[in-house]
Amino acid sequence: MKMKYIAIFAACFGLMLSTSHSANGQSRVGTTAAPFLTLGTGAKGQSLGSAYTTMAVGADAVFWNPAGAARGYSGSNSGSAFFTHHEWLADINYNAAAVVVPVMGSAVIGLGIAAVDYGDMVVRTVAQPEGTGETFSSTDLSLGLTYAQPLTTQFYFGGTVKYVRQQIRDMSATGVAFDLGFVLETRYLNGLQLAASIQNFGTKLEMRGVNGQTFVDIDPSNSGNNDNIPARLEMDSWDLPLYFKFGASLPVFDVNNVQLRVLAD
Repeated sequence: MKMKYIAIFAACFGLMLSTSHSANGQSRVGTTAAPFLTLGTGAKGQSLGSAYTTMAVGADAVFWNPAGAARGYSGSNSGSAFFTHHEWLADINYNAAAVVVPVMGSAVIGLGIAAVDYGDMVVRTVAQPEGTGETFSSTDLSLGLTYAQPLTTQFYFGGTVKYVRQQIRDMSATGVAFDLGFVLETRYLNGLQLAASIQNFGTKLEMRGVNGQTFVDIDPSNSGNNDNIPARLEMDSWDLPLYFKFGASLPVFDVNNVQLRVLAD
């Protein structure tokens, strides 16, 4: 029976691995939209060097591996909540929060939100490089709904659907993305844990807004036609930063609730 669970995990891993080449191709800096989706969320995951795919449990798992949202409950009437706040240089603020509650026995649903506020910036032009006296702002937003459940006592599955939005001044782009994750808790090697997740598989983002609107003369050679026809500039669309992670957690020793683990992602 144990081998059956491992075979299921291996099949899921193989399916997800088949997308990893395109995922790596889409993670290059400057070639994707919404790079904030790749930020490590929470002090615990970041302190582990983002080797957190196997260790994420409860509410913060919705940002790392949705399967982890169902771990540790075993049908008990409990839930968890998570909040983090980061302040970076140039008045950039990153906030994220999530809540997970049990439903239908051992399954859980969760809601997660992550937002980046880049602060107010000065409007500058070629004629007024020191500023026009106006300011503009830029924000990023991700809002996700997660469902996770244990398929067995050792194998966990979870998925998230996310609404993604980027905005800068009068322009914005929106899209939908999906996350999928698995966790396998084995009894081999004193409790080896394996996990895999694929994140940000979804639609492309294209900026639209007031600054993309213009007026054109579709026939300049005809002096009697309407030379102010409303039109929209066609913008390039960009893929979301799709990426794949495979993780392992190997216990070295566990004495009086003190654990030492080797983690790899």
